[in-house]
Amino acid sequence: MRFVQLAGMLLFLVANWVFSGERDFARHNEFLFRAFDRHQTITKPLCTLRYQDVVQRIKAIHKKYPMRLQIESVGKSVLGRKLWVMKFGRGKKHIFLWSQIHGNEPTGTAVLLDVFDLLVREKEQLFVTEIWNGATIWAIPMLNPDGAEKREQRNAQGLDIDLDAFDLQTSEGRVLKAVYERFRPCFVFDLCDGDQRHTGENTGQLAALTLKVPAFDSKEDSLQLQAKKVAAIICDVLKRYLDTHIARGHQGSIRRTFADAMQNWGTSAIVIESGSWKRDRDTFIRRMNFIGLLTVFYSIATGEYQTANPEVYDTLPRSGYRSFDLLIQHANIIDGTGIAPFLADIGINFEEISDTFGQWHSVGKIADMGDLTKLAAKDTIDAAYGIVTPGFIAVVPQLTVASVLDTSQIGTFLREGFTTLIGSCLLKGIVTLRQDLQEVWWNGILPNFGLLAEVPDESDQEIFDLALQALLQGAVALQDSSLNPQLYTMTQWFKRLYLSSSVGLDAKWNGDFSTHNVKSMTWKRARKLGLLHRGKVKLGFNADLLIFQRLVSEQHWYEEYDLRYVLVNGHKVVVNGKILPGDYGMVLFPSELFGEEHPY
Repeated sequence: MRFVQLAGMLLFLVANWVFSGERDFARHNEFLFRAFDRHQTITKPLCTLRYQDVVQRIKAIHKKYPMRLQIESVGKSVLGRKLWVMKFGRGKKHIFLWSQIHGNEPTGTAVLLDVFDLLVREKEQLFVTEIWNGATIWAIPMLNPDGAEKREQRNAQGLDIDLDAFDLQTSEGRVLKAVYERFRPCFVFDLCDGDQRHTGENTGQLAALTLKVPAFDSKEDSLQLQAKKVAAIICDVLKRYLDTHIARGHQGSIRRTFADAMQNWGTSAIVIESGSWKRDRDTFIRRMNFIGLLTVFYSIATGEYQTANPEVYDTLPRSGYRSFDLLIQHANIIDGTGIAPFLADIGINFEEISDTFGQWHSVGKIADMGDLTKLAAKDTIDAAYGIVTPGFIAVVPQLTVASVLDTSQIGTFLREGFTTLIGSCLLKGIVTLRQDLQEVWWNGILPNFGLLAEVPDESDQEIFDLALQALLQGAVALQDSSLNPQLYTMTQWFKRLYLSSSVGLDAKWNGDFSTHNVKSMTWKRARKLGLLHRGKVKLGFNADLLIFQRLVSEQHWYEEYDLRYVLVNGHKVVVNGKILPGDYGMVLFPSELFGEEHPY
């Protein structure tokens, strides 16, 4: 009898170990965490991932492992690019995934390439064998290649493919529907990128992943229940890494996305939105998706997902609460316009802006000001009630391309608070202004930099030719002490500035924090040089900011402040006098020429 009792207890413990959610589903975590480093297929920044990168990668894997990975062209985009589907496995449970239905959301594409790389290459692993025998996985890694080429959400028609599930007016949407009808999977996954500034409800934590189980009505059905179980597994295996950084997506009032539609058509659907992380976002979020998806594949292939607790999904915090990339708290703001100082927080968000050569720059802009106490941020600076002003602007005639690229020389200006510097190019001989700006752009700079064209004191008829070339090549202004009416007319035609001299625009700061003096160093100069979106602490302006720390009592506040932070386009370039590495400055072109200051 005692033996029977012990045996029964042992069976109970084993069963409890096998079917307890966290311990069971997370048992492959260590293997998958390490395996990700071996199977990262894309090493370039995700924002630069393009259609040919994906096609070359899947063809290379297929060529090396034709029996493990099948690929097929299943249709074309609006502009004629082939849409590819990848297939792995021979099991009866069909799983269908797609990524980059929005062209500017590349995370899922990289994840699918990483996941299939492991499945194809690590065939000796029992974990992979179980998936191979128990499931068949289909995936379209890049559904919107036309949008991906331009980093645009919509397709070449200007339509959102994800909202085309019923009208089927996009060729990409028709392909997605056709592939779905062909395989009739039991589970589908939409891999997309969500808002990287969303936080969880009542947590204040950035949402690294947001999971959404669609529902066509308020009553939960078996399909939704199965999807919730799968979502719960993702939560279980990733909570040791993400803790409270997993959220639950809101149900929209209009159910018209492909995931919504497929749930209605008889398939359990899960949307996985990749969000944000404080450090090395792309690699970390890819790793989390990698672990979560492969664990889910295994659980579906083996049937283990049936033991998951769907309430884990229901208890996730809702997503959608706002946050900032950078939050400056407790700032006494002298905004550059001449109005009286005021106390406020400053929220800064970064945007990806493309330059003339197709390179992308992360540019911080002021997104909000006021009492932002309850809002979260990836990074926070406590101004400790010190003074915050716009970055100073100066014309430095002796500033050459060589000197602006020399950190030791340019550091002097940055430590004094000058975030935008305009050098000069003497109009003599061959005009090389464009080449000079291109060299600065190519090497990268810390402050913002532009060039004005300086007319020599003794000039001849050739000067008009040279001035024209300089304006065409991107000079922000002409400087001419002779006040030539013909040159003035030329600048007016180009909507460019005509300066008699750069007096009053020099790189000198006397430590005077009066609103009039700050205005003369910032907005007044920006306006005189025609620089839009700089020189003021204002919504929508580039975050070129100076943060001064109060050192002694208020009785001597004019003199007793120390420059603690210098921000260029939202990035810290000076902290407590130390120059930080980076290339956050922008090469400035005339704002009227491009509609805004344009990075070269």
